Amino acid sequence: MHPNACVLPYVGVSDVRRVVFRAVTGSLPDERATWLADAREQAAALLRPA
Repeated sequence: MHPNACVLPYVGVSDVRRVVFRAVTGSLPDERATWLADAREQAAALLRPA
């Protein structure tokens, strides 16, 4: 996907970040758990007051 193809700016979301982990196919359960924990932390950081 092209970096500018995101619809979020059009709906008022100006802080857009992309994080690529890797393909789920062939990944181990521990890897996926780590990715989910990382994604949760990054999402929570966006919601914290500045």
